Amino acid sequence: MIELTPEAVKIVLDKCVKSSDHPKMHEDFTIEFNYKYIDPGPQGPICRHGPYNAMLAMLKWDREELLAHPLCQSNLSYKWRGFGRVIQLSSLLTQFGFMIVLFLFYFLNVKPHEDNYQCYPPGTTSVNGSNKTVFLSNFFNPSRRPKFGEDYLNTLENMLYIFMILVSAWELGNIISLGRRHLFSAQFSLTLLTVLLICYATLPPGHAPCDQEWRAIAYGTQVYFITASLFIVRYDKIGLYFVMYFEVIKTMLKVSVMLFFFVAAMSIPFDVFMHEDGFRSYQPAILSTLAMTVGEIQFRDNFIKGTNHPFRYELYCLFAVTCIFLNLALMNLMIGAAVGDISKVEKRAYLTRLRTQVTFLLDSETAVLGCLKNWFHTQKLVLRPNRKPKTFWQAIFKKLIYPEQIEFIKKTEEMNQTAQNAQALKEEMLNQRKQINELVKTTNTILETLQKLGNNQTVVRPYTPDTSSFLEVSQLPNATH
Repeated sequence: MIELTPEAVKIVLDKCVKSSDHPKMHEDFTIEFNYKYIDPGPQGPICRHGPYNAMLAMLKWDREELLAHPLCQSNLSYKWRGFGRVIQLSSLLTQFGFMIVLFLFYFLNVKPHEDNYQCYPPGTTSVNGSNKTVFLSNFFNPSRRPKFGEDYLNTLENMLYIFMILVSAWELGNIISLGRRHLFSAQFSLTLLTVLLICYATLPPGHAPCDQEWRAIAYGTQVYFITASLFIVRYDKIGLYFVMYFEVIKTMLKVSVMLFFFVAAMSIPFDVFMHEDGFRSYQPAILSTLAMTVGEIQFRDNFIKGTNHPFRYELYCLFAVTCIFLNLALMNLMIGAAVGDISKVEKRAYLTRLRTQVTFLLDSETAVLGCLKNWFHTQKLVLRPNRKPKTFWQAIFKKLIYPEQIEFIKKTEEMNQTAQNAQALKEEMLNQRKQINELVKTTNTILETLQKLGNNQTVVRPYTPDTSSFLEVSQLPNATH
């Protein structure tokens, strides 16, 4: 029904929102939301991914006008106030706490190129035959790695273990509640990779990292910063830009296949003809050609001053072909594809934000323990937006549960009032247009009538007595009588 007849669904949603007969600004004015059709709750029918929820179908078929309905918005606001923000805040604190501690551990540790830690005891000869510091780790014999000389590094390492346990427990809970949907998600894969890399770099405790451990720390920190961006997507203020970036990345991955063929095709003659750095034997000519696509051509050094005899003129022609096929055509294609994706996301910005928020809230509802789902779920919600709280606890309850819904209802009523005024103005303009059209028709009819009268009118000459005519008439025979 949502797929084929969304207009009928909108009528059903309108019927599920009832207002009292009081004036809208009256203290006893109430609005009742009935969620039995869009959110039957844990006792409702079970679908493939959990309890039935109509908003999932609205997301599937891109029914933006249905998701923006006051009934759906009030239901989402109720879920957010009930449990969504608690889950979001706890997840945010855990994830970003782990990221901050991981960054401090990386930042405060002595880097490998500073040569302050020795991964072998002093006096050990390195692979170069000297007594310099050797940054070679032995995973099966970590006791040969040096130990931390600062207490704060041991403290940071212990905090890393605590946050890794919290993050792992959080991901395990999501797998138990969401199943394979979370097990095969990008968030779980990236988080698991980060935890494994950091465990490899920090176990056993108290030992400083060497070259392999530093690789794990660098890659683990990089991956987790990317993972943290998946949480920022949920915020509508800045999350849209992350969505745009991810869409561009998807497009670039598709275009990269074509980019590989063109770069490989151009790198072969460069590798054969050119005898400069980057194109000599056992040097990555394909990477040097890839650098040329972003402007790293170095025409003067490679093509003019370079020792390219006897292939100088072939390289000149190849340079022109490279500029046309790689620097101009291919790069413009990639930029155009990226701009097209960004414009598409901008057009669907509202739906994209709704999709992110609805998915998070419904997943959070699934993650809530079964004994608490019935307590959080409600079939009806009655709001009294104009009633002032009488006690302190009523004020707290109203502030914690209802403010977003009340503000949304007020905005909706203002929008409805504006729409009604606009509709009345439109009807008045239509009536005036009809009256003007009738007046124009009447004026045209009058003008046509006057024109016809002017065409049929005869000229009447005034009568003047003539003496000669009078004498002629008097001489007639009958005139004597």
